[in-house]
Amino acid sequence: MSTPNSLQVNVRELWLTFSSVTLAFVFVFGNSIRSIYEAVLFLFVVHPYDVGDWLLLANGDMVKVRGGGAGAGGLGGASHLRNRGMFIEMSTLPSRQPHICHRT
Repeated sequence: MSTPNSLQVNVRELWLTFSSVTLAFVFVFGNSIRSIYEAVLFLFVVHPYDVGDWLLLANGDMVKVRGGGAGAGGLGGASHLRNRGMFIEMSTLPSRQPHICHRT
């Protein structure tokens, strides 16, 4: 391998060292990093609202998450919506700009 004369670095030795350390790191910490990544995705992307959470929607409605499934959730309102339930798809909920007021 050719190296610039001014650096005097053996690229092959540097690459072997770097790849060996990376491979060892992956074997030791790979499963832990994967578990942490999956947990963060589940909490903040797939499952941002849990049953019992109170949400304040952009139109001023305060709703409580009463149920949830893989793709949709049932929301029940407070005050004037107390006896009326809503069924909102989780994919459309971010367009309503919810703010979590209380987590359970």
